[in-house]
Amino acid sequence: MLPEAKRARPAAGASFALGPGTYRVPMSLHSTNRATVTALLLASLGPQQQEQGGVILLQGGDQLERYDTDNEPLYRQESYFHYCFGVREAGCYGCISLADQKSYFFVPALGRDYEIVCGRFPTPADFKAKYGVDEVRYTSELVPWLALQLGNSGKVHVLAGGVNSDSASRYPAVVLPLPPSGEGQDALDFEAASECVRQRMDGSALYACAADARTRKSAAEVELMRYTYALSSAAHVEVMRATKAGVMEYQLEAKFLYHTYANGGARSAAYTCICASGPNGAVLHYGHTGRPNDRQVQEGDMMLNDMGCEYACYASDITCSYPVSGKFSPAQQIVYEAVLAAQLAVVGAMRPGTPWPEMHRLAEVISFCFF
Repeated sequence: MLPEAKRARPAAGASFALGPGTYRVPMSLHSTNRATVTALLLASLGPQQQEQGGVILLQGGDQLERYDTDNEPLYRQESYFHYCFGVREAGCYGCISLADQKSYFFVPALGRDYEIVCGRFPTPADFKAKYGVDEVRYTSELVPWLALQLGNSGKVHVLAGGVNSDSASRYPAVVLPLPPSGEGQDALDFEAASECVRQRMDGSALYACAADARTRKSAAEVELMRYTYALSSAAHVEVMRATKAGVMEYQLEAKFLYHTYANGGARSAAYTCICASGPNGAVLHYGHTGRPNDRQVQEGDMMLNDMGCEYACYASDITCSYPVSGKFSPAQQIVYEAVLAAQLAVVGAMRPGTPWPEMHRLAEVISFCFF
């Protein structure tokens, strides 16, 4: 169970929680995030660009289907979009006006056929109340609205083209909503507005600003992350208690996933769970489909469990190692103490501005001293 301090607490205004005992996330967390991104972007622009105004445009994720079927994998919102808006529904767009920092949300009109299968979809008024944004419209209105907001010189600032420094992947281009069905002047006007918006798109600055903003957590974000870590920590303890020779690695994975969902509302793991026994602990990303936590735990093994839950798109990431028997062998103890000493040295040496490679080299130097 979680400590009482990590459980749900009242929050003023719009908020998100998954029922009794789960953490209540205030939507003001995301309005603070929007303000941070906007301030960083404005600071990166020159005085002339600031005067020209413009709009930040973010595209949310779409609901995918499995290959050629209508099976819908569990939806997870695009991270930058969630950071700024906290929205769980698919197929949406969000905008922030640089002139007045107001937030605008654009949602799909899904109609009766959708609601027969999937239930009632929120109205624009529902979205506004649920997420605390300034104005909500349908996605069919996005392109004309953007064209009107831009005036003669404003730009549409997008994430497209930004490079992830970890994966080296480029952020994809925005896909604007399709025009309403029909022909004639309305269709021509929509296409002209779409072309105007595409010509004004600028991906030179927003990605770096948004990525920088996400590395610095607000007090509200820290509290939310404390919840995910407390929940994952409690689940790791349950996994340790269940560990014994003869169990399957996936049974320990299942124990972790059950505990975080049943006790804290974390429906998803932050990444693929790694429950590695014996030699599998040497495989960095063990647990994937080709190596799916399928070994039987043996007496004398070391366990390496790398698992973390995700709640409201905020992740935890915890790795722990321990002997299945409950007691280290001499060789296991040396390795464990070497890694522990390196970890403590790095934590003690971390300061703002310290280069990451220096921390890596320090860990190597300390651990080598044990061998």
